[in-house]
Amino acid sequence: MTQLTQALLLLSQSKVNLESTEFDFSNMIQTRVDQLKYLVGQRDVQVHLNSDSSVNLKQVQVLLDIAITNLLRNAFEHTLEGSIDIDFDANGIRVQNPILPEQQVHFDRGKGRVLV
Repeated sequence: MTQLTQALLLLSQSKVNLESTEFDFSNMIQTRVDQLKYLVGQRDVQVHLNSDSSVNLKQVQVLLDIAITNLLRNAFEHTLEGSIDIDFDANGIRVQNPILPEQQVHFDRGKGRVLV
């Protein structure tokens, strides 16, 4: 929440120049995984990080960090069992987690409601 607030404050200031900086993307992901793993709790969930090597990026770090944190938080909160696979390289990140049949939600377009 703090990072989101900081990002919104930065974006709201028209004079702020959000410059890209070089940083260790691998370290960012590992740090966020470590910080958010508590969300899994006692569930039977394994987390697998997959990368060929250390990845350095030149991006607006705070904004990328917010996006990564949200992806990981969603996966950790909504995975009931199985594994969360996090694959990343200099071109992007992919987070895969199983969705059990009882978790699937279908949208009924004709009725404008969510069916569980």
